[in-house]
Amino acid sequence: IFGGNSEDVPKPGTHANDAIGLQFDNGLFDLPAGLTREQFVAELIAWVASYGEAKEFTYKNGRIIVVNCNKTKLGGYLLTALDITDIKEAERRSLETLRDASEALEEGFSLWDSEMCFQMCNTQYLKMALPYLEVPFEVGTPPEVALEAHARSDLVKIPDGMPVQQYIEDAMDWMRSYGGPREFHYQDGRTVIVR
Repeated sequence: IFGGNSEDVPKPGTHANDAIGLQFDNGLFDLPAGLTREQFVAELIAWVASYGEAKEFTYKNGRIIVVNCNKTKLGGYLLTALDITDIKEAERRSLETLRDASEALEEGFSLWDSEMCFQMCNTQYLKMALPYLEVPFEVGTPPEVALEAHARSDLVKIPDGMPVQQYIEDAMDWMRSYGGPREFHYQDGRTVIVR
């Protein structure tokens, strides 16, 4: 995590501010856009102090490290780091294989992660669900953004008297509950069934 050089490993007693800052000083990875070294170090210190959820860090050399923070019995902080570069690469290859296979389907296909954020879709899905949308659907697009863009487009036909926000909330509830097949009616008269 400190670059593989023994001389770069912080000595016992080194404050976390200096240990974290050392990684930037050694050029292991870039600062996030818009943050100074001091600001980002402060954010990481606050994350450690709160025993926050696992964080991923991408190094300049392409390695991806996931770091977990846990509380010790004496009230200290135990940080564990795992190189997940190979895992991420395997996931990427699996997604590419899935994307290639999905193009052979007659059905539209889309994949959303556990947070219900958009990950990928096939061409058929684009044609049926997203043909007129001005908002680009990119990896990580939150479901609320996707559904609002869909609902406010000229594509979908919302039931008479139903507010757009209610339509979005109903669709969100349906996605969360892994509901059964649902019909979406389009302005051009088409009906699309989504499972």
